[in-house]
Amino acid sequence: RALILLGSAGITTSMATLVLAFIGQSGRGIVLRGEILVLGLVFIFFFSRSRHVYGLMKKIITAALKKWTTLRVYDYEQMFGLSEGYGIVKIVVNQDSLFKDRQLKELRLELEHILILAIYRKAGAKMQLIGAPHGEEVIRVGDELICYAREEVINKVLMQRAQDAGSC
Repeated sequence: RALILLGSAGITTSMATLVLAFIGQSGRGIVLRGEILVLGLVFIFFFSRSRHVYGLMKKIITAALKKWTTLRVYDYEQMFGLSEGYGIVKIVVNQDSLFKDRQLKELRLELEHILILAIYRKAGAKMQLIGAPHGEEVIRVGDELICYAREEVINKVLMQRAQDAGSC
């Protein structure tokens, strides 16, 4: 909360400073300040998109989190190979779905090298997480299946099955 409050105060202060920088200026002064502002924004944009800056900041933030917090820090993109052709997709099971009222093992998704990581199931007003579901788990209407597979398998198999069944 404190960081959000400080961030909001920083944005407000920056905007006020920017407005004050242009008050009382005329002609060439406004153009010069406008050019400096645009150049600064372009610099910030390219600086923030730099892989070198990303790598450096990642190391600094990871080290700080390890030193001063008990958070477990993982690079999930790298861990799951998301930049290596794997993906995670959510499929919502609807009334017409082929997945409806069937056990996971009946779907035989492992033959397509598809792993169901989790199922989100509505339990009253809340969503219940069923992590690493077993083969006996029955899929219900409204369930959200979190699936992990190669991108081409996701596109070919999962999305095709979901579309054929009218879900997704």
